[in-house]
Amino acid sequence: MGAYLTDGETLFCVVHALTEEVKGELFLELEDCSTLEVVLCPASAIQRLGLRPVKPALTV
Repeated sequence: MGAYLTDGETLFCVVHALTEEVKGELFLELEDCSTLEVVLCPASAIQRLGLRPVKPALTV
């Protein structure tokens, strides 16, 4: 997917978005850019965990 999220300390790359078949809940596979550990996180928990999108810097 290529989007990035941060809590202000850790940078995560959104690797995949998956939809659970029974309830239709959306999950995100997040890769910690420092440790390369991948975790599965319900999309509904993103804001509760304090994660927010990283805005790219403008270059001239």
